[in-house]
This record gives sequence, structure tokens and C-alpha cells, in this order.
Amino acid sequence: MKKTSLSLKITVITIGLLGAIFFFGALPFVGKWIAELAPEFAWAYYPWLILFWVTAVPCYTALVILWRIIKSIDKDELFRTVNAARLRTVARLAFADTIIFMAANIIFGFLNINHPSIFLTSAFVCIIGVAFGICMKALAAFFDKASTLQEENDLTI
Repeated sequence: MKKTSLSLKITVITIGLLGAIFFFGALPFVGKWIAELAPEFAWAYYPWLILFWVTAVPCYTALVILWRIIKSIDKDELFRTVNAARLRTVARLAFADTIIFMAANIIFGFLNINHPSIFLTSAFVCIIGVAFGICMKALAAFFDKASTLQEENDLTI
């Protein structure tokens, strides 16, 4: 379990670092580049940047929760109801983040801040968010079942 735990920790840290580079490095840079390339869209820079930063909050919250699950692996307490609840919370965060992102895209479309190609790309990103949420919800159900079996096993001699 130590190798698995270490691999998961490295994965969470890597995702966190890559996310920071994306949200706070690449997006502002690309946004300014687009604003310079097409000055008529420069006014849309901050609404989009704020939207991306708002959507980063649930992502990093989910990483913190996943880190707690990894810590329970270290303690050999993986199949506990608390971890199932944590996975359900991660699923809710994924669904909420997807809803916020898609709703903002629709609103930006009505405000003429969005382009159809960006909307379609965003819809694809939202499909990935929903799929991730469904996977976390299914994993939470598996953890619930495993925690029940684990508790029954702990009570046997």
C-alpha cells in the first residue's frame, strides 16, 4: 500500500502544480495575448479570467479531499464510510463546478462574450466534469459496500 499511496500523492501534487501553472500562468498569458491580438475582445479578459479562477476553487478543494483519502490509505483505513462520504463530496464538487462553468458560458453567450467554438469546447470540458463526478459517485458506492464488509469482517473473530 505504501507504493500506491506514494503514487497517488505524487499524482495529486502533480495535478495541483499543473493546475496552478494553468490557472495562474497560462490562462492569464493566453488571455492577454488574445486581447492584444484582437483588441475588440480585450474587455472580456477579466470576466473569463475570474470565471476560470472561480472554477479552480472546487478543483483544489477536491484535491484536498483526495489527499485526505490518501492519508487514510497510509493508516490502512481506506474502506471506511468517511472515505465514501469524501468521494461523494468530490462528486458534488465536480457537478457544481460543471454547472457553474456551463451556466457562465451560457450567460457569456447572451452577453456576447462567448464564441460558438469556445462554447462547444466548454461543453466537451463539462462532459468530462460530469463523467468524473459519475465515476466518483460510483466509487463512493463501492466504498460504502466495502466499508460495510470491512466492519462485518472486523467484528468476526
